[in-house]
Amino acid sequence: VIEDNKIYGSHRSGIEIAGGVSGLTIRNNTIRNNNSTNGGLADPNLKYGNGILIVRMGSDKTSPTAMGVDGLMIQGNAIYDNEKNGIYMGPINSNISITGNDFHGNGSDAIQADLTEAYYGGTYAVNDQMSGIVANGNTISGNTGYGARVVGTPTSGFTLDAINNWWGCPCGPSGEGPGSGDAVSTNVDYSPWYA
Repeated sequence: VIEDNKIYGSHRSGIEIAGGVSGLTIRNNTIRNNNSTNGGLADPNLKYGNGILIVRMGSDKTSPTAMGVDGLMIQGNAIYDNEKNGIYMGPINSNISITGNDFHGNGSDAIQADLTEAYYGGTYAVNDQMSGIVANGNTISGNTGYGARVVGTPTSGFTLDAINNWWGCPCGPSGEGPGSGDAVSTNVDYSPWYA
């Protein structure tokens, strides 16, 4: 359990989880202002500047069966003002529950599920081995990119379950949604939403 911490000012990401992890809970933390320029080392690499980063293990990244995270609870955190994403997930992850969090002011997306795993530059891309990702009961507003985004095209029917969230407007999310709140991409189930 990672609980009741203030995690901020990291040059890398606030919390980084790389492969083979199960049964972890991240709750009631403040995760903010993680930025690739902290420490004066600006780096465009996706590993820098996220609130929470969830990827497969780097030591077996050439394998299509590389171990990802299975069984993770992210609950009740304030995740904001990070340079890139509030939460970034690579394509080999399953059974992740994201509930009751407050995402705002992140420089890219609040929640990004990357089926192509740009984290490793596309060189070792493993596509679409993601399942059981649920993001419900969150407050998602004022993020620069998307509120919830799936990068890449699912081939196994994957959809990010992002129903029952507040998107910053009673009319719902923008993008693929009908409203003017934070945007959602294709392959995100956003309805119903909190009004």
